[in-house]
Amino acid sequence: MGRLVLNRFVVVWAAFVLVAGISIPARADEIWVAPTYQQDLGGIGVASNTIWPVTPAGAVRFAWAVPANLQTFQGAKLVLIPSELSLTPPTVTIQLCFARASDALAASCDGPFTKSFAATVDQLVEVDLSDVISTHLGTPGETYLSVLASTSPMTTTDHIVGLRFSYASIAPNVTASPDGTNSAPAIAFSSEPSLGFWRSRPTAVRLEGNLDLPNTSTISQAPSDVSVGVNTLSFSDSLFSGVHNPITTWGYNAGGLNGGPATRFYQRIEGNYFDGVHNWSEWYIARYDSNNGETNYRPIVIGAYDGYANANFQLDSLSMAKKDGSGMVMFWDSAAKNVQIGSDIQMLAQGNNRWPYKQATNTTGSYLGLIGLDNTNRVMIGEGNAPVTIGGSLRVGGPLTATGGISGPLAATGAISSAAAVTAAGGISAGTAGSPAAIQLLSAVDANPRLRVDTNADFGRLRLFDGANAVTHSFGGNQNNYIKTGNLGLGTTAPGSMLTVRGDIALTTSETGAGVMAISSTPPIVTPGTFGASAAVVAANGTVAFAINVGTGGSAMMGSLTLPTAANGWVVNCQDVSSPAAIVTAQTGGTRTTATLASFSRTTGLAAPWNAGDTLRCTAQAY
Repeated sequence: MGRLVLNRFVVVWAAFVLVAGISIPARADEIWVAPTYQQDLGGIGVASNTIWPVTPAGAVRFAWAVPANLQTFQGAKLVLIPSELSLTPPTVTIQLCFARASDALAASCDGPFTKSFAATVDQLVEVDLSDVISTHLGTPGETYLSVLASTSPMTTTDHIVGLRFSYASIAPNVTASPDGTNSAPAIAFSSEPSLGFWRSRPTAVRLEGNLDLPNTSTISQAPSDVSVGVNTLSFSDSLFSGVHNPITTWGYNAGGLNGGPATRFYQRIEGNYFDGVHNWSEWYIARYDSNNGETNYRPIVIGAYDGYANANFQLDSLSMAKKDGSGMVMFWDSAAKNVQIGSDIQMLAQGNNRWPYKQATNTTGSYLGLIGLDNTNRVMIGEGNAPVTIGGSLRVGGPLTATGGISGPLAATGAISSAAAVTAAGGISAGTAGSPAAIQLLSAVDANPRLRVDTNADFGRLRLFDGANAVTHSFGGNQNNYIKTGNLGLGTTAPGSMLTVRGDIALTTSETGAGVMAISSTPPIVTPGTFGASAAVVAANGTVAFAINVGTGGSAMMGSLTLPTAANGWVVNCQDVSSPAAIVTAQTGGTRTTATLASFSRTTGLAAPWNAGDTLRCTAQAY
């Protein structure tokens, strides 16, 4: 056993001498703190599993200086190796002291702090002490830390390896203030102090000097979404022969779009490119298919060649809007094949060109004006009296003037409407010979007229025609007015006879005024308390004809009717169809809204009651 310990001692001492004699720098942002080898805690130390240098027990001291180049503390972890398992959860207890030069050693101590950990026999275990260490760092480059750490309850069998202290360091070679200036960059070269990087404004770093890159260099940036690949800025002419030092910005999609081939989109600046015909300088955006190594298309190209500037767009849609994204100015959709112009746009044609909007004709080199202004600022459509065809509806907000007239067939698949009057001194004709002053609407089936308005010889007449070109309706003019087919409804949309009236009929001898009502469509009703019990009007066609059941009892000799308001009164005639040989019914009085009836004996002429249940058939006319 003593020989084994001696061997461990020899191995550890040799390693200690080797490390002490050769300076091996650790990572710039990490310090490994080994346990102090003090006699009261086990002497020079032991080895675990022959190789790992550890303390002989789970108690140790650490001491180190907070590095002067510490910018951000990242963490501190205690590393140990348990040799046995305990029945209770193991913990690490630490006490910490920190001081600067000339400080009292016991003046700034803190603890104890306890940290639990999960132990596995003969496996490295990390115990995080970051929250304790971070609050005692003091001033970097001036503060020293000392930590006493011990494990429990397996203190005698636990072995501590060391402490790992991690931090982010300040960038090296800062020769001026932390931000620097353009003449004294914060990160500079000793051979050229004015060349380097400095903080020009918040969140921005500026390079003072030229960025010198080799011809085939590439600058790459990994995006936040790794599935879309890497964005690169390349300075290379390896892909396009003949291009002089192009600058290319790549956007890479490794998996392809929607399951398709791997595709890269890029923008590029090319200078002094000769394609065998022209010398080009261009900026463009293009799609590059990496499966076939070809550029599929260039949706946007802006450049110049041989002294000429040009811009080309190969797009499926194009939209223009205000800078805040609202107020659509223009939108073009290749699928719908139309251009939509927003309400916020004005199209202005400058200069004295009377026809700013022209289109090429079927004759090579010839153009025809579409829209323009005449000398009085009136809008002109069609240059040189060119025929104008309207496939949809034509809406005119003001007068429509045709100096040469509108002749020939006027075809419109939609409506022709005008907010103002449409006038023609010579009439409006559909081309029918012998009728220059008529408007006709022709059938789309047989080209025969269906409606015709005559405005000349017939003094204004409207006629409707059937499929056999025969007149079915004729109104106005110095002719008879008639309807030959169909029913005429007044006040109804579904007349059931040749003439159906829904409402009252009034008569007058004047051309104006409402006239005097003669017949009403409202039937009369029995005035309550007259005739016999339960008397009622049992059937009626307005006031033209109606039937009255005089009710029960057989003693009533007087009855009253309530009617619509007449101009003066009502004339009512009734016949007792139940007792025609015995009873006569006559009107004995009335007002503008009532009529009084009485019954008399046909043989004596004296008042006599109606028989119970008798039916009177009546008619009433207003006057």
